[in-house]
Amino acid sequence: MKDAFQIAWRGLWRGKTFWTLLAAVVAAHLLLPGLVRSDGTFAGRFEMHVRVVFGAVTALVCIASLALACGALAREREDELLPLSLVRPVSAFSLAAGRWLAFLMLTVCVLALHFLLLHFMLPSVGLTPENCRIHHVPALPPAEVTAARMMEAFLRSEKTPEEVKKAPRAAVLALLTAKENERYEVVRPGETLRLPFSVPADETLTVQVRFSTLYSIKEPLCGVFRYRDCEGPVSNSTQAVLEVPLRKPPLDYYVGYELLTKPISPDLTFKNTGRTDVMLRPRRDVELLAPGDSFTANNLRATLEVLALAGLLAAFGLFLSASLSRPVALFTAAVLMAAALMAPDAVSQFPDEFNATTGEKVGLAISRAVTRFTAALSEVSPVSDLASGRAIPVGELGYAVATDLVAWPLLFLALTAFLLRRKSR
Repeated sequence: MKDAFQIAWRGLWRGKTFWTLLAAVVAAHLLLPGLVRSDGTFAGRFEMHVRVVFGAVTALVCIASLALACGALAREREDELLPLSLVRPVSAFSLAAGRWLAFLMLTVCVLALHFLLLHFMLPSVGLTPENCRIHHVPALPPAEVTAARMMEAFLRSEKTPEEVKKAPRAAVLALLTAKENERYEVVRPGETLRLPFSVPADETLTVQVRFSTLYSIKEPLCGVFRYRDCEGPVSNSTQAVLEVPLRKPPLDYYVGYELLTKPISPDLTFKNTGRTDVMLRPRRDVELLAPGDSFTANNLRATLEVLALAGLLAAFGLFLSASLSRPVALFTAAVLMAAALMAPDAVSQFPDEFNATTGEKVGLAISRAVTRFTAALSEVSPVSDLASGRAIPVGELGYAVATDLVAWPLLFLALTAFLLRRKSR
């Protein structure tokens, strides 16, 4: 493995690939921020800067890892040099693992340069990063559990179409789960919405809410958010996304008997004091934001997630390279990568599948299968998290490293070794 790594790394170092990628990273940091426009605010400038630069570097790293890996073994097979590379005591697995480690080392160097440039370039253009924040969602049961509880009553209802009642239970459960994720709570004037949260009360909290009314998502929102002994009013706002700080009211806010009897709610409550209905999706539209750590630490976690993603793509590219020619491997990788990125949207935005044609049902089934097997690729969003100030959880990073950088690469490298042994005979 060591010899295979050194040979592959020496080829990358001496060739133009290594220096071209480093130059592209420097160019992205120097040129791209001047090509985009923000909304004129500090937050808008900062988010656009991070999204454009980090997004470009992420795309560059992923495409380069996949492209290099797709041609790493195909050329040796076509030139019939593979038997010479597998001369004992070199095993097929050590050859594949050595190549993968070389590509991973290349990615480490590129991302290390990007990390340092982003750290020093932001202050140089007048953008001082703020600390990230931890996003807490309501402590609701999983959507699948809630949907399973509703399924029997849904199937017994007279309003449920007969074709739905005759459908497989798995399809009905998937339909109800999607509806539960998009379910709206209507808060009429004077009414109060309650959402359970398990966030420490001593945190300096902020409510982030995406609100809408029956007619528009930008109608005025008037009301008061309360969580334990903190509250935050909001009124006459026309933004689609709001952040409402929660603070403890002064001691003289309540007087007499009301001060002693006012209950401390364990839930986040919103009382609608406006004149229009407010529609909120409990699972999507309301979050509690708590203080996190520094931008530098969050940048490091985001960079590590990209590294894990590049490692997964490199291992997959080697697997394709072991059995396909380089053009066919690149084409196959591009198609599968596009399908992995588009499948979640196709599943979440597809209308009622029971009214779909046979072709649409087949396409939806394929999209669900792709989503299930490519979750490691489609669910990672380090660029969006870093730009929006969302603290990437350590558990999420650990899962990404364990799956994208260990489990899946080991599987693909084992399959690559198996194919190499077959091809070398």
